Amino acid sequence: MSSFAGRTPRLMLTAKNEFLGLSFPSSGAAAGVVDTGFDGFLAVPGFAFSELGMDQMQSTTTDGVTADGRRIELRSCMGCVTLLGTRKTHDGPVVTGPGIREILVGTGLLRTLRLKLDYCAGTFGVEECG
Repeated sequence: MSSFAGRTPRLMLTAKNEFLGLSFPSSGAAAGVVDTGFDGFLAVPGFAFSELGMDQMQSTTTDGVTADGRRIELRSCMGCVTLLGTRKTHDGPVVTGPGIREILVGTGLLRTLRLKLDYCAGTFGVEECG
């Protein structure tokens, strides 16, 4: 399922840590902002990273650059995402870091999707590629 929050496209999704069997959110779905400026897969706030148990797992660190040009250290663990209304699960690195306050869906996940965005009509649709 996709929609707009104001003029920002968002995707309803569930993130999962398959190693520990934990999901965020634990029931229902969360809104992820489509962020074409984020080259990664999925960024989540620290509390979501913790709910997924990823703060208890061995993680990797990498440098990130925020939209305002600040350099931050990101923690990363492998996870998976299911988009509401689809059956396919997408695997990739889930990251968190200082200042991440919302879920960001990056181009690492978007490259597997066909987005149909029409600001004039106020519609936003998503399909799986292939």
